[in-house]
Amino acid sequence: MKIIKLTENHDGYTLDSSEYPAYVESVKHLLPENIYNFMSSAWHYNPSDSRCLHEARLKSIRFEEHDIDECYANTAQIILNGAYGDTLKLTYTKVSSYSVEKRPTGWPANQSTHGDLITDEMTIMDNTSKLRHELVFEDATVKIIFESFDFKIDTQK
Repeated sequence: MKIIKLTENHDGYTLDSSEYPAYVESVKHLLPENIYNFMSSAWHYNPSDSRCLHEARLKSIRFEEHDIDECYANTAQIILNGAYGDTLKLTYTKVSSYSVEKRPTGWPANQSTHGDLITDEMTIMDNTSKLRHELVFEDATVKIIFESFDFKIDTQK
């Protein structure tokens, strides 16, 4: 993580996102409106809000390559089961790089889970039109570098 500080301690994690709002405002002029809204929304880091990604669980992750008139492009979609039962869909287009790191599951025993989403951070790549979204789960980390993004919520109501 570039701005948000995540520290593992004896009973979980300590998260310091206090510098993130200032960072988002400093790059606002470089961001498309929908990405700025996603990054700056008060609900984004408010665990009591159903739109917050915190404690969501990974349902699926899909990468696709598209051939449009011999021009290739990649997209990615992450679907999360939100902490309040909603489905959270993150769609990335013009994906230029991604990585998924799965670590061994320590608890619960004899299972293999990604765990709850601890935090996420979206930052702009220096001197480019690309952004980086890092999602840190208890037992996995997903990083995607992209140019366009969409976030949708399917509510259970």
